Amino acid sequence: MDSPLILSEKQKEIIYSRFPTCIVEAKPGSGKTRLLVERLLHSLKTGGCRPEEIVAITFTTKAAAEIKERIKREMGALGFLAPLDQMWISTIHGFCHRVLMEHPLEVGLSPGFSVLSAEEAYFLKEGMITDGMRKLLKIRDESLFFLLGEYGFSRTREMLSYLYEHRFDLERARKRYALESEAIVVSLLRLCDHLFSQYEAFKRSQSVCDFDDLLFFSLSLFKDPLICQRYQKRFKIFLVDEFQDTDGLQKEVIHSLTGKGGPALMIVGDPRQSIYRFRGARVEVFEETKKEILLGEGHCYEMVENFRSGKGIID
Repeated sequence: MDSPLILSEKQKEIIYSRFPTCIVEAKPGSGKTRLLVERLLHSLKTGGCRPEEIVAITFTTKAAAEIKERIKREMGALGFLAPLDQMWISTIHGFCHRVLMEHPLEVGLSPGFSVLSAEEAYFLKEGMITDGMRKLLKIRDESLFFLLGEYGFSRTREMLSYLYEHRFDLERARKRYALESEAIVVSLLRLCDHLFSQYEAFKRSQSVCDFDDLLFFSLSLFKDPLICQRYQKRFKIFLVDEFQDTDGLQKEVIHSLTGKGGPALMIVGDPRQSIYRFRGARVEVFEETKKEILLGEGHCYEMVENFRSGKGIID
């Protein structure tokens, strides 16, 4: 059952919060998505924000569609039809895609570029790694032969694939594969440079990018002070749901726009409900962000009420 139409005092405190930056640690069944919807509706009803000045980041496209439907229904009941197409309600990848469609040339993309599905990107990457390794075998590449002697073909390919997914986090790969030898690390990085540059070049030639590219290119774009400031002034409020399943790169993208001089920020999540570590999500990101907000001018709210489960289950 959804959280009640009548808001609790704690929910009201959060929805009407005057803190420009806040994080909500919401326990299961506490109505955290409703908090985002009501905060967004409050901003529209009071005239604090126009539709195009609001960003709401959700974890799935389904959740984004549900939030849009709630807003449409509730605003319609009040006789006010908010132009939902002007609101930035989507996943983090959808948000980045929309930004890059406005600035493709600045990051080296062609106008009208397309985005590979997760499955298409996976098979393309795996195929290019395998083909690249076979070509290097024919010319007896020193780095590849060294790694094959240590791990064999399948294990080496697995490490290269993992390193691409976490290419800016070598330390994670070191721990996963116990990479203690510098010779192994150097050989892996040499292979990565060679194979991944070919993969990137192929994507550019086909005018496509994968989900990770959307984040990398957007972060690169926001490093331009003029572009970053333009988007910071464009938005007034930035809402993020299910933050416990965010990774470090996604956090950087959000922080680049909501840092000093950026829009108001409200983050909602529950570290105990983090279930997407296999996709690279790091629950530590939630705790790190919470500390940063508390050290700044922000505030942390805790939602412990449960509106979903019956009393017997809660007990």
